[in-house]
Amino acid sequence: MLQKKFIQKLLIGTILATTLVGCNNVEDQNIDTTNTENNEVQTSNTEEQVEVTTIRLSSFVAQGSNFGDAYLERIAEFEARYPNIVVDHYFDDTLEYYVDVLADFETGNEPHIIFTLTEGLVDQISPEMFMTVEDIRKDYPFFATNIHNSIISLASIGRELDQVIPITGYYKGLYYNEEMFDIFGLEYPTTWDNLITAVNAISQTDITPIAISYDTSLVYWLEHLLLAAGGDDIYKQSMTAERLMWVEAVNKFQELYTLNAFSENMSEMTITDAIESFYLEQSAMIIEGSWLKNNSLPSWAVQTQIPYLTGINHQYIIGFDAGFFVTTSGFNSQSFAVTEFINFMTSIETLDIFSTATRGVNPTRLNVENGIEGIVTPMLGKDEKDWQAILSDFVIWMETPPVEEETVYLEEEVNTPE
Repeated sequence: MLQKKFIQKLLIGTILATTLVGCNNVEDQNIDTTNTENNEVQTSNTEEQVEVTTIRLSSFVAQGSNFGDAYLERIAEFEARYPNIVVDHYFDDTLEYYVDVLADFETGNEPHIIFTLTEGLVDQISPEMFMTVEDIRKDYPFFATNIHNSIISLASIGRELDQVIPITGYYKGLYYNEEMFDIFGLEYPTTWDNLITAVNAISQTDITPIAISYDTSLVYWLEHLLLAAGGDDIYKQSMTAERLMWVEAVNKFQELYTLNAFSENMSEMTITDAIESFYLEQSAMIIEGSWLKNNSLPSWAVQTQIPYLTGINHQYIIGFDAGFFVTTSGFNSQSFAVTEFINFMTSIETLDIFSTATRGVNPTRLNVENGIEGIVTPMLGKDEKDWQAILSDFVIWMETPPVEEETVYLEEEVNTPE
């Protein structure tokens, strides 16, 4: 069940604890003002003033999920270790969360920290409202130093500035129905030849070989086919070799399409439809992320790497799509408490807990389960606009009926006598 929205507290800012002053009941005539010992006693009986700082946090998480529970537990642990810092926390995982947070920004009541997806909500807020990691480190050099700059940049893909501090990641790969492969007597799709053989065999049945959707799966297949074409040394090639990889990846997608690897109504399917098709065993394979393992994944579902066109693949594609954003107003007003909180939430101890809960990728260690390595999305010189253009070309190509070539019959030349 989704966690109901906590009522956002009205009290914002700094709460000062009352100063408790010890009372001296000794009569005036018995006080010797020249006695330093009595003065020291009076001083020691006066408790020091304690300042309690409140930081406001808004999180796009659901209580009840493995990650959500671990996340909330770590916040509670932070408050226990830092009794002078109170976390005023509002969290939800519905559209209402987006509406409320945007309203807070519009009214100048934005939180000090946001934990949310790197796309969606933050795209509707001016980048100037958030601090860059670089600017925070000018004042706090040890801010989130467990996470390498390259991972912060990876999490910030699509944004102008590096403003995201990721705390857990995912890896994508090819899921297949092991029982179905066994029934059909097929080798598992761990090589390209095995994959093509399986597509040819399963397409002859009423089962779709590969579940796919226009809205998400096309991107997954494009990046995985690039990895399949590039192999282990995908990032060590010349620009000419990269262009050849793109050609090879597009050709392999078209090959799969013409082999009827995908469902006929793929243009109407959402990613949810594609996943359901795989779960209901209407499809034999699907490219998806490690997040599926957080749900009730069927026992017959096995995840493997996309096979290379030649050789054996030992890499999953990894990514980071959620993290902390520090607001400019939050840093300006509560910089110490904000940085202490994020340093705690990015500690080795905490990140290990999160990656275990999500069965995902720890941003400090890019290997995934069983020691298999991770590789970032192979953009290969293409920015997001280029990808969208390529995907659009895919859609146009798939929706354009094939043109049958006309057979041209040449008339035989007849020589006539003059």
